[in-house]
Amino acid sequence: MQKASENRLSLPSEPCTLLTRPHAGTLLHTLRGHSDRLGRCAFHPAGLHLATAGFDATWRLWDVATGAELLCQEGHSRAVYAVAFQRDGALALSGGLDAHARVWDMRTVRVAAELASLPLTQRRGAAC
Repeated sequence: MQKASENRLSLPSEPCTLLTRPHAGTLLHTLRGHSDRLGRCAFHPAGLHLATAGFDATWRLWDVATGAELLCQEGHSRAVYAVAFQRDGALALSGGLDAHARVWDMRTVRVAAELASLPLTQRRGAAC
């Protein structure tokens, strides 16, 4: 089985991800599914899955071995620019330009928590 350390990711501004083997320089998969450019990516701690955050307001989960899309998560109203996994892989976090961060339970693939930022005008000490 491949580990995350054995793979390298190239993120062009196109809506695809190129997953390559760094030492051999061979293309493993071209992951297509996002309809807009990508913001970030993160390997699941086990190294078997890859998450990509897209400006199409979704984040997706991919199988590293096959290149298959396993999950397309919606929920943000604007671009998703961040995605990360908890150390044990049980939770994932997505952050969007809608000023929301969502914590996803990877066992149920549902939102476990949502964090929202106050608009700038409502923040303490904000300039008028």
